[in-house]
Amino acid sequence: QQQQQQQPSLASIGNDHSANGSCVPNQYQKSNIETLQSPLISRVFDGVLASIVKCESCQGVTETLQRFSELSVPLPPERPERKRVFSSVTLSSQTSLQECMKLFSEAETITQYRCAVCTRKSRNPSLRTKATKQILIKRQPKVLVLHVKRYVQQQVSRISNSRVAGFLRKLQMRVQLPSVLDISPYVLTEELPSGEAKAMGGGGGGG
Repeated sequence: QQQQQQQPSLASIGNDHSANGSCVPNQYQKSNIETLQSPLISRVFDGVLASIVKCESCQGVTETLQRFSELSVPLPPERPERKRVFSSVTLSSQTSLQECMKLFSEAETITQYRCAVCTRKSRNPSLRTKATKQILIKRQPKVLVLHVKRYVQQQVSRISNSRVAGFLRKLQMRVQLPSVLDISPYVLTEELPSGEAKAMGGGGGGG
């Protein structure tokens, strides 16, 4: 039974807990996300993420699908601010859930991307190109569970060339919650013009 498309409700927010494909332009195959459906209660919380990679050289697009039951969204970098008393420096301690969602779906640049089309045309198996990668929601769950990444790796010192001493630091930044969360900017609403689609199983928070 096909899961109905609808605006998900915001279930909960937790506290803590790039993919390279091959470009095949002009041969876009419609993805069969029915194979990613989960049985029973999972249908309430499971959605589908689309990882979209576009080669800047040949403009080929790859769409990789992954099922998720929660989204792990990052916090923005802490920004230094001036205190009024003693002019000491503190760190900003407030952000919004919309900003976290924006960071999650923000496009990133891949500098060492292996494009099958560019490699075949150049006959150079070691060829690497630049590409952009973006993660969007392909299928919305009925209930959306969000999880905020609050722990970051803090480097202290380098022990050797391959070992670095450090610890996990918890970010105390407050996250403002809206009464209604609009996720439409982070949902894939159109089919890709060219490329190939890959259906993948598995769960997790994406990112």
